[in-house]
Amino acid sequence: MTTDAFPVALGIGLRPGTSADDVRSLVRSVLRPEWTVAVIATLDRRSAEPAVTELAAELGADVLAYDAASLAVVDTVSSSDVTAAAVGTASVAEAAALLASGADNLLAVRVKSATVIVAAAAMACHRTRVAL
Repeated sequence: MTTDAFPVALGIGLRPGTSADDVRSLVRSVLRPEWTVAVIATLDRRSAEPAVTELAAELGADVLAYDAASLAVVDTVSSSDVTAAAVGTASVAEAAALLASGADNLLAVRVKSATVIVAAAAMACHRTRVAL
């Protein structure tokens, strides 16, 4: 039995200046073999960070950027008062993944390192095809 790759939206929150290696490492820990990254979504002021643009180029994914107000209205599993104080929304990774995917639920709830947070959601338009 074979299945097509499962497209996901990756939500990424990161501190300015975070290295591409740090982001790449955390993303690898979250991704599953059957997933393919369709988009990387993040806070608008982080979308041009070299770590984000390099990862998007490597994965062949588009980058979607959202302002803090748009992210702040999304219901998420996790939130952070520290993040809210710093960027104006209590969730970046989870909210961005949900907005970009059009999904209601996450495949991967936020996973974090010292400088990066990653979450993933299935693209709502995906239709699974299975060949027997």
